[in-house]
Amino acid sequence: MQKLIYFTLIVSLALLAAGCNSFSKTGIDYSNSQQMKPMDGVQQYTSDRTQQKNLDKTSLEYARMSRISWSAFQCSMWASLIDDDEEAERQFKLGYKKGIEFLSALESQKIEDKDFRSEVPIGVSMNLSGPSNDFILGIIYSAATDDAFKSIQADLKASDWEEIQRTKAMVKYQDSNCSLINE
Repeated sequence: MQKLIYFTLIVSLALLAAGCNSFSKTGIDYSNSQQMKPMDGVQQYTSDRTQQKNLDKTSLEYARMSRISWSAFQCSMWASLIDDDEEAERQFKLGYKKGIEFLSALESQKIEDKDFRSEVPIGVSMNLSGPSNDFILGIIYSAATDDAFKSIQADLKASDWEEIQRTKAMVKYQDSNCSLINE
């Protein structure tokens, strides 16, 4: 986790030095409307149309999308560890979709500060810097899955690792009601 924090700090400082978006208490201040373009040769997987659709929800609904995204990414990790690849993919796609919607709403200033502070998980709010929404969501995914993995990793001995990891992942998946996370 400490490496991830250092990485995020380094990326944030590099972006500030490059003149990218400045930061506010709710993440990114988009008053400077220029956003970095993807590097040449790097495909941008999310079109502007996808990011801009569905911007007709309430501030609270948008803020809650960050929690759905974070939880779905964690559930994806646990489902993967219990060899449920179909569920892991479903949860990942849901986390990605809700994350992009949340970031687009945040960029469009559709989320009020009070909703941001009450609903957005700390793991999301601490990772809102980067050149694109896909990049930011990748950092959030990494933080969420790292957190999910560490939650089952504690106190495991090497000889018990695989079976206990699988059992702990199944318990976390069930206790977190992952099967109930949907659109």
